[in-house]
Amino acid sequence: MMTPEERRAYQRAYYHAHREEIRACRAQRYCHDTCKILKEHKEALADDPERLSTEFILKLVQGDDA
Repeated sequence: MMTPEERRAYQRAYYHAHREEIRACRAQRYCHDTCKILKEHKEALADDPERLSTEFILKLVQGDDA
């Protein structure tokens, strides 16, 4: 069994060895979650004339230069 210090060292080493893979996975999950939220927003408020458009929300999320 590892001590807490050994476990932290192991986790740190694992993260550094797999950093790019972990970041790519997080980015993909973020994109998926964002797309899911936008889809649900569009479906739930389709009949509301005052709702913000999906395109407008995308521009807010992606920034000015998107």
